[in-house]
Amino acid sequence: MTGADELPSIIDVTNKDVENYRKMKCLASGKNLKYTWKQFKLDNNTVVIREYDKTSSGDVTVDSDGTIKFDRLRWDLHNGFYQCFVSNSKGAAFSRKLKLRIKSNSHFIYFDKTKK
Repeated sequence: MTGADELPSIIDVTNKDVENYRKMKCLASGKNLKYTWKQFKLDNNTVVIREYDKTSSGDVTVDSDGTIKFDRLRWDLHNGFYQCFVSNSKGAAFSRKLKLRIKSNSHFIYFDKTKK
């Protein structure tokens, strides 16, 4: 059997909940794999699900090896649980959920010293 004929299987994923990490890995076996990360976040008592894959652009991207990367971490956007999904023509596999916690800098106040 070749890898293209097999169900994908996740073989390595970031193994703990993380704080202020700029990337989380998800490595799977198989061929022709498509990696998708989903973010689950509670916002105003509603669960919001965001999806990221290799076509994503902006602050969050997914590499072809399944690593999700954050260019700039934002407390209001990126806090939450993340789960890696990998699929090919034969099926899909998924990781456990990982919690990404961003420390808030809300206690810092910016003062513009040029204004009086």
